Amino acid sequence: MRRKRTTTFRSEQVVASTLASRPAVHAPPAASGRLRSWLYFFALWCLLGLVAFAYVAQTATVTELAEEMEQLESRERRVRSDSNVLLLSIAQHQKAQRIEQEAKAMGLGPAEHVDSIEVVLDRPADGSLDEVPDRRTLPGVIMSVQLPEWLRQLLRQFGQWSEPAGQSDTLDQQVPGVG
Repeated sequence: MRRKRTTTFRSEQVVASTLASRPAVHAPPAASGRLRSWLYFFALWCLLGLVAFAYVAQTATVTELAEEMEQLESRERRVRSDSNVLLLSIAQHQKAQRIEQEAKAMGLGPAEHVDSIEVVLDRPADGSLDEVPDRRTLPGVIMSVQLPEWLRQLLRQFGQWSEPAGQSDTLDQQVPGVG
């Protein structure tokens, strides 16, 4: 069986004397029933006011967004209308009849005589540039200058256009850096 302890420790005595020296803390008096009902009523009104404010704020935001969307749709319709007017104007300016009228107004008319010019390049049959009689011809000038790629392609296309069928590769052989 256990024995009951009859002695107290020093720490227990200190705690007991400290608690005895302090004044007793009492709970606040309970609010009366009438005051409590007024507090509930006030809290309910605050909650209803908060819900009403949120509803009004949301409605205002939706109204502003709807108005902005309506303005943007109106602007889109105006831009589409302007675009259609411009497309119609472009189509009218591209008609052959209108172009002929503009040309007549400027004093121009259909060509009466068409001349064509044939460009002939002097080059030996083997394709070497050493035997070209005039070094100032196109292949001679091209040989002395390092050309950018786009110009090489342009010269290659010109050479293919100006050569009879089957001889377009001779220009590529003559011009260094082309081909």
